[in-house]
Amino acid sequence: MGRAERVILFAVGFLVDQVAVMLWLMAVLTWFTVFQRFAKAWRQLDGCRQLEGAER
Repeated sequence: MGRAERVILFAVGFLVDQVAVMLWLMAVLTWFTVFQRFAKAWRQLDGCRQLEGAER
């Protein structure tokens, strides 16, 4: 979840007076982003290991 999405979600949550819902949604989406970034890093690391093994 990028900065722009957080700001928009934050503003909408306050405008419609649903702060608790906004915070829960922000927490869930933030963890989703964490897992996406972890998976991407894992795939890149695995790719580097495969290249390293092919050079030997």
